Parts: sequence; structure tokens; C-alpha cells
Amino acid sequence: WRSGSGGGGDPAVVEGSFIALTDEQQEMAATMIHQSEVAHVAIDVSGDLLWLLSAGQWPDILSQEASAELGAIFGHSMNDLDMVLGNVLNTLKEEGVLSPHQSNIGAFRQTVVTTMQTLRSHIEHDGESLVPMNWKPPALKLFRDASRAKYASLGCYAAVACILNTGEVMKTSEAAARSQELIAMLKPLLQKLDQASSEAAKSCLRLAHLDVLDETIVASLSEAAEGWRASADDLLGNIYNMLVAEGLTQDSVGVCEIATGEVLKAVSHFATVLRSANLTDTSNDNYHPFSPEVADVWEAVTLLAKAIRSKDGDAEDINYLVRARTIEHGLEDAVESVPALSLANAKVSSLEKSLALRSKEIAMQNARLSELEKLLAKTNSQPSSRIVSSQMVSSEELNSLKQENRVLEEAMDVLHRQ
Repeated sequence: WRSGSGGGGDPAVVEGSFIALTDEQQEMAATMIHQSEVAHVAIDVSGDLLWLLSAGQWPDILSQEASAELGAIFGHSMNDLDMVLGNVLNTLKEEGVLSPHQSNIGAFRQTVVTTMQTLRSHIEHDGESLVPMNWKPPALKLFRDASRAKYASLGCYAAVACILNTGEVMKTSEAAARSQELIAMLKPLLQKLDQASSEAAKSCLRLAHLDVLDETIVASLSEAAEGWRASADDLLGNIYNMLVAEGLTQDSVGVCEIATGEVLKAVSHFATVLRSANLTDTSNDNYHPFSPEVADVWEAVTLLAKAIRSKDGDAEDINYLVRARTIEHGLEDAVESVPALSLANAKVSSLEKSLALRSKEIAMQNARLSELEKLLAKTNSQPSSRIVSSQMVSSEELNSLKQENRVLEEAMDVLHRQ
């Protein structure tokens, strides 16, 4: 930005055929143009991200599993962009404006490019894409063009308005006369810019109730929005060229007035198409579902997906709702299973006690078997002496032998069962 005045802070000065702006006026105008450029970058990246976000919930585009995978990819790829956007918003909140010195739009653009490349690298594997790359939500380009045109118009109006509102109090009649000359030169342009920005804001609000499945209306609006966006971008460029020149001239201001007239014509045509589609003014601050101004982007996208699904299927048959119902049913089953779980835990505890008792019994049996095995081995080692002595045994000894034999048979049975 160049200043035609000899020093900063002096009022606008007439030098020959042009009016030089003060440093303060040029700085404020540069800030307004810069904010429009930041808005354009935000609109572009939001459009790309909304395309992917919509694909995850749009009817019949992705399965539940693929939708969940896409959500995980988003979660791991947004850190850098989230940090940059956070810094921009913090600066805007603390300072009230985004000046070229406080926010680096080049770094912002580079972060956007890097983030989108990271997303695409995760989405595309081995020549196959998780999201159909040739699919776009209906009317996405229409909404993006309308938002760009709106913020270009607002930026142009703000840049010219701040020139007239910025400056020190005029202390002399000569300075006041120069100020009046500047006002006279820019007032017609400012009035047209006011009309263009006002109509732009109202037209974008009317888009909130657009039926995106009505191909005829969407096609007509898309054509009108594309022309509106092109004329608004051209106006922004002319305003920028006027402000960076040596000074304001009737020729440079006249060029901007002509460009503003083209924007007014384009936005009026766009408003006419909106009226033909019965999209009238809204009394609230609703925005179209793909607008970067929506407070809850997720809600806007899912409501649009539900509205489309309700026309040809179940409005609740959307990926995130299906996953939510699956989790909900799982939790319900878990709650209903609490009594059964308590009973099962009690049964397990009882079985553990029974198992401990049984283990003790088995240990005792194993010890008894060990003794019987020793006794059996001892009996088998002396067969002849037992036969000889058996002829002379008394009835008591015979009963003892029978008892011993019975015990040995029981031991053998236990061995077989083991």
C-alpha cells in the first residue's frame, strides 16, 4: 500500500487530478480487503471439508463402516488446520480485525493445501478411494459461489466506507473542504456498494430453504450465482487497484462504479431467480446448509441428509444415526442384563467354592490311592507265603483278608474312574 501524502496521519489531500489517502486510511482499507481474502480461503476449504463430511452421511454413498473410517481420518488430519484457524479466530476476537500484519494469509493457504493433501492421501489407497471423488453434494458449488460473492461485496463496501470514516478531526476549513471533496467523489460508489452488500446478505439467507433435489431450480441458481461471484471478484480486484494507486481519481472511482453496477445487476438477477422458486426473505438468521457461517455445521449437514432420505426412504436411516442406535441398543441390553449378571456372579462364586471343596476331596483320595498302591505292591511281592499261611488262618484272619481284598477292589475301581 502506497501513500500519496507526505506523511502519515494527515487528512486526504488534493494533488492535481487525484486525492491522496492518509496512511491510516490505506491501512484500514487494506485490512478490509485482507479480511475478504481470508473469508474466501475459509469458504473454499469449508466447501471441500463439507463435501467429505456430507459423503459420510449422505444416503447410499458410504457404508456405516466406511463412514466411521472417514470420521477417524478427519480426526487425525485436522490438527494443523485447527491450530491455524484457532489463531485467526483468537486474533479476530482480541483485536476486532484481521490486519495483514497480524495474520499471514499465505501460511493459511499453505496449511489448507497441506491438510487437503493429507486427507486425500488417507482417503485414496492402492488406486481406490474411500469417497467417490466424482461425487459432490447437490448445490455445493452454488452455495460456495454465493458465499464468496457475499463476502467480496461486504469487503468492498467496508474498504470504501472505512476511507470516509477514518481520519483525524478536521481543524481547518481547508481540511474540511478537502474531506468534503473526498466524500463527494466516493459517496455514489459507497451507496451502490451498500445496496450490493445488503442484497447479498438477504439473498444468502433465502438459500436456507432451498430444495437441493430440485435440479431445475438448482441449475438456474447455480448459473446466476456463478455470474454473481465472477462480477464480485472483479469488483474486489478493482477496489484493490483503486486503493493501491497513487491516489483516488475520477477514472479509478468510475471503473469501480461500473463494476459495482455489474454486481448489482448480477445479485438482482440472483434474487429474481430466488423469488421465482418461492424462496422469500427469512425473519431469522438461518443459513444454507453448506454455509461457513452455520453455527453447527454437523447439524446442518445431517438435517439436510435426513430431509433427503425422508423423501425416498427412512429419515432415520443415516450412518451416524444407525451407529448411535446400535450403541444405544447395546447399552440397553447391558442395563437389562444387570440382574442376570448378578445372578451369574453369585452362581460363579458358589461354583468356585464347590470346586475348592472338590479339589480337597480329590487330594484326599489321591493320598488314599497312594497308600493303597503301596499296600497292593507289598501284597503282590509275597504271594507264596500268603498261600501257605492261608491254610492255617483263623476265621478272623480270613475276614481281615476279605476286608483287605474289598478295599483293594475299591481302590482299583477308583483308579479306573480317575
